[in-house]
Amino acid sequence: RQELDAMAAELGVPLQRVRKEEPPKHVPEDHAIRFVYDDNDLLDVLCNISNPNHAATAAKTPQWGLIKVELQTLDLEQLREELREMEPGVLHLGVGDDSSQQLVEERSKAFKSALEVGYIPLLRQLTRRGVPQAMRPQVYMKIMGVEVTDASVAYLEQLNASLKEYELVTDELFRLDVTITGNDDDYFVFEEMLSDTMSTLSRDPWLSHSCAVLSQANDKPYPDAYSRQAVVFPPCGIVPFRGIVMYATPFCY
Repeated sequence: RQELDAMAAELGVPLQRVRKEEPPKHVPEDHAIRFVYDDNDLLDVLCNISNPNHAATAAKTPQWGLIKVELQTLDLEQLREELREMEPGVLHLGVGDDSSQQLVEERSKAFKSALEVGYIPLLRQLTRRGVPQAMRPQVYMKIMGVEVTDASVAYLEQLNASLKEYELVTDELFRLDVTITGNDDDYFVFEEMLSDTMSTLSRDPWLSHSCAVLSQANDKPYPDAYSRQAVVFPPCGIVPFRGIVMYATPFCY
């Protein structure tokens, strides 16, 4: 939040303001929009983590990597077992030229049976080898427990109305990430869809009080929803970082 406050002060704009019809003010080169943090910042943090047991094991462990924390990893046989579905002999939908009509029909039949049963772990297992394109909405909604109701549609319309009425200083950060992702051949045709999705998500306060990981939104109790919204920014509680839009890209397909 402090970084966003500093960015807004540098740009000379409030965190949130009523959207104007006039074109946005030109941002000088020395005040260029930049991510609050990216993958390089994450690497720096990991490199600076110290292991309290490191001195005792230093003589036994070769010092090859940047990250000093010793992480347990799978050995070769365990990796082969964990990733056995990645063997060349196992066919996947959408990979290479193996998506024959027979494979599509077999996978569609398997997914129809799983959807009738409604067993989510089975659906998740099946998705590891690809989902027929026509069945992706049904499968994804079932796995994530999403049910479209009149109330959810009304809630989305409320968020879209907020999007048209107000602009946030984080809007440019989300758009920047969408633009970078749009340079990928797999996603450039979905750039507008991704931009609308991320802009709406940034205004959804449901995320700030429903996430399991402590963040700026829920690291301390608030007496009411209004007190929470006065502190949390953006309303979703997630400060935009480089690559956040990749969480929305699966919905493109």
